[in-house]
Amino acid sequence: MPRRQKDYRVEPSPKPLIGNPGALLVNVVDADGQLECAFDFSIFDRPTMAAEWALAFRHHYAAKQPANRGSAFRTLKFWFAFLAEYDSAI
Repeated sequence: MPRRQKDYRVEPSPKPLIGNPGALLVNVVDADGQLECAFDFSIFDRPTMAAEWALAFRHHYAAKQPANRGSAFRTLKFWFAFLAEYDSAI
């Protein structure tokens, strides 16, 4: 019985939805291009900082596991709560 040849083809990755850099809504899509989940950064009091965090979140956590994305977003809530207590001018 001849050995089967290994298939070295690589599936094409889905095109990431970058969105506009100032957007406060981060949409994560699955491999089929369907919306998997969304993170709304407009809940935070500092829109400029939230927009920067949303951009970083969009680029870094797009390919991560759903549990990692959710955990990171919950941790950001603690960060913004800390900033509100520490210095309201930031």
